Amino acid sequence: MDAHAIVNEAITHGVEPATKRYIQNGKLEPGDVRGFQKGIRIKLLSSFCSHREEQTLFESLAVSMPGLNREQYRLHYRNRFEYFHRQARIPFD
Repeated sequence: MDAHAIVNEAITHGVEPATKRYIQNGKLEPGDVRGFQKGIRIKLLSSFCSHREEQTLFESLAVSMPGLNREQYRLHYRNRFEYFHRQARIPFD
């Protein structure tokens, strides 16, 4: 299994169930979820692929959410994004 397949599997089993709950509870908008999933994909691939420079969580999310600055990330996204990142890593722990 290649890195992309592993990351897709992690998102399917670790992130998607949690994001559905967050949307149903009104804690996240569907657009934010898409940004989170793309950011997690970027972060995990940068961690697993030696030819990529590893990115921070902020850098990974900023790629998928253009215009995001560190202050917005800290105030509005950091805790949730870190939670979803942990959910994606569960299959690997």
